[in-house]
Amino acid sequence: MVLGRRIRLLDLRPGEGRLAALMALDYYLLLLFYYLLKPARDSLFLVEVEPSQLPLVYMATALVAAPVTAAYARAGMRRRLDRLLLLTTAFLCLSLVAMWWLVQLPHHWVYFLLYVWVGVAGGLTTSQFWLLANGMYDAGEAKRIFPILSIGGIAGAFTGGEVTSFLVDAWNLGTRDLLLVSAGVLAAAGFAARAAWRQGGGSMEPAPGPGGGDAVGSGKGGIIRAILRSRHLTLTVGIIALTVMTASFVDYIFKSVSVQAFTTGEDLTAFLGRFYGRMSLLSLAVQILLATRLLRWFGAAGMVLILPAVLAGGALAMAVLPGLGAAMILRGSDITLKYSLDKTSRELLFLPIPLALKKRTKVFMDMFVDRWARGLAGGLLLLLTTVMGFGLRTVAWVTVGLIVAWFTVGLFIRREYLNSFREAVSRRQIDLGNLRVRLDDTGTLGVLIGALGSPNHREVLYAQEMLDGAVSPRLAEALRPLLSHPHADVRRRAVALLAPNAVEADAALVEPLMRDGSLEVREGAVEFLARTAGSGGGREAFTARVAGMLGGEPLCRNAALAFIDRVPGGKAYDPLITRSLVGAILAEASPWGPEGRRVLGGFSWRPAACGDGVFDTLLADADPQVVEATIRGCGRRHDLARVPWLLEQL
Repeated sequence: MVLGRRIRLLDLRPGEGRLAALMALDYYLLLLFYYLLKPARDSLFLVEVEPSQLPLVYMATALVAAPVTAAYARAGMRRRLDRLLLLTTAFLCLSLVAMWWLVQLPHHWVYFLLYVWVGVAGGLTTSQFWLLANGMYDAGEAKRIFPILSIGGIAGAFTGGEVTSFLVDAWNLGTRDLLLVSAGVLAAAGFAARAAWRQGGGSMEPAPGPGGGDAVGSGKGGIIRAILRSRHLTLTVGIIALTVMTASFVDYIFKSVSVQAFTTGEDLTAFLGRFYGRMSLLSLAVQILLATRLLRWFGAAGMVLILPAVLAGGALAMAVLPGLGAAMILRGSDITLKYSLDKTSRELLFLPIPLALKKRTKVFMDMFVDRWARGLAGGLLLLLTTVMGFGLRTVAWVTVGLIVAWFTVGLFIRREYLNSFREAVSRRQIDLGNLRVRLDDTGTLGVLIGALGSPNHREVLYAQEMLDGAVSPRLAEALRPLLSHPHADVRRRAVALLAPNAVEADAALVEPLMRDGSLEVREGAVEFLARTAGSGGGREAFTARVAGMLGGEPLCRNAALAFIDRVPGGKAYDPLITRSLVGAILAEASPWGPEGRRVLGGFSWRPAACGDGVFDTLLADADPQVVEATIRGCGRRHDLARVPWLLEQL
């Protein structure tokens, strides 16, 4: 019983628990691996080299990461995923052991190599995990399960930071030895991925393509032209580039101040471990407690402005009163908001982009714009600190300038986002299969409500589909006129969308739909009216209203019967389906008689009042649609006794 509750809480279906647990464990171990390694890498580099060399490793990481990621993507087109996972994990583990041996050598280039290696390995293992996850789950499963996997990753990041601090402080483990611990954790992640592959019955073969090529490695000129032709995409590139450049400046400031505050490398490693881990935990809290509310208040494009607004305060504090406290606030704000609110908002910026264009441009932006912006930031930092000799205060003021530019581009993209969203809705270009967030924020809600008034009923249906689950008085006002729309599907969805937004007076508007020509519309009206009656009196009032409808005229009776068949837990209403009711349905001679018999014959379970004779009568009905519905009902009821009869009909 406890397990059943847990499955419902996590929105897992029967049979999904083991695979989801293995995938979450894999992501947990990968983030644990990275957050064990990251403090060790930073501490070794800052102590053995010096912070002034950080711009060089930013540039080197950008130069190496893009071709490595592209090569990995091409390898994924040629090799089966499980073999690629095994080879990549084995190579990274062996190279990490080699790194552990190399850092004993008194050469600065070793620490440059380690810094770049960790940056590339972190991105590669994360990309590899999500490649596996996308192969294991379809779009519908991903909506439910990916948030669970993300929580596993954040838990791994927090654990990694805390374990780093514990190993260094309590066990006196050297910073260099954390590399071996990380290699062991990565190997464990490889075993978890292998187990997940087997549990999921993995059979993902490389995608076919000429010569194993992919869209990432070819046609960059065409992709750039496509971006430049779209004002929305051009502004999005600006947002991504300025976000990455600002993050590099913030990272440089934080590490430069941190190395001055601690006397030994082990103390610095322990501090960085605690800091990274606890900021990851805070990021999770922000995502759970604030993300949905802020999305509703500010809108998808408005959320882009939150991170630069918060960082501006930290950067100004660093420029006026430089110190470890200001640096922690600055870097902590970046970590906390970047992987929660800011990541969500930047993903949403791609929502109005047509799917074909999105597939081409998003990979390019993730792989190249991000990396080259980081390299550009490294070059600018090198110019400011090494060539021109400026200190941290000047770097902080330049950071303020980058944030101002970022905020300005964010203001422009707010209007462009709504324009693009409005156009995408009118053309029905938004990929609803991958829609993973609610769209009831102020901006997009206004666009969708406007679409409900379109003379094109397909656009209205599309907007209704996107508004599923939204709650707003403005939405209720726009839905009421649609209850009399000429298209039945629009009326049906209007009733369903109005239910969570309705006021008491809306029952009078829905009541006439009980005589609608569409059974689906009447069924929706039954649920609306029954729940309205039951809202004050509980289940008894709800049941009494349904019972009254079953005793009414044929249109109401048929709709109430269809509702009982469809609603979850409908078997609880079995006592309402009496023998007299069944007899009335079978004997109904009005034009609505065949409809009632179709509903009864298609039931997914056998009401107690329906013996074999009832379904025999329905299978011999003069209306072929009644017979067809009853045959389908035999399948839904798993009526194996009818199999010989069905074979005879064939």
